[in-house]
Amino acid sequence: RRLKAFSPAVITGVNRRGRRPDEVYDRIIQKDKLNLILKDTDIVVMCLPGGEATYHYLDEKAIACLPRHAIVINVGRGSNIDQKALIAALNEGRIAGAALDVFEEEPIPGNDPAWNCRNLLITPHISGNMTLDYTVDQCISMFCEDLNNYFQGRPLRYQVDRRLGY
Repeated sequence: RRLKAFSPAVITGVNRRGRRPDEVYDRIIQKDKLNLILKDTDIVVMCLPGGEATYHYLDEKAIACLPRHAIVINVGRGSNIDQKALIAALNEGRIAGAALDVFEEEPIPGNDPAWNCRNLLITPHISGNMTLDYTVDQCISMFCEDLNNYFQGRPLRYQVDRRLGY
């Protein structure tokens, strides 16, 4: 919703189901179509949970599809990106930049190539703290809504799929 204020040409969401666009996304595609749109992508923002289904979601092949001016931002889990492939793409100038709040190994070892990577902004895994009050309020609101749904015999809206891990 906040990104819409900058009037981007298109905001594309990617998920397992490829559900219909809503007020946030102009289009939503399934993961198997991701590499087809990356060539026209300026900024990739990742805020995925960790798990088997999201491991290296942005892998070496996907990173190779990005244009030279592309920027990658990851505030989800470090395992979502093939970090070695991303660092290679940055150092070789195949993409313009990246901002990572999360890494495959945390804390980042002192000898990790990320520390000397060109055009990489490293933040100390704090992106969630910026909205902690909102997150707490939202969690309580979601819980109360589903508690009411449970007592009314209605389907739960915010169920966790333990097979997926989120």
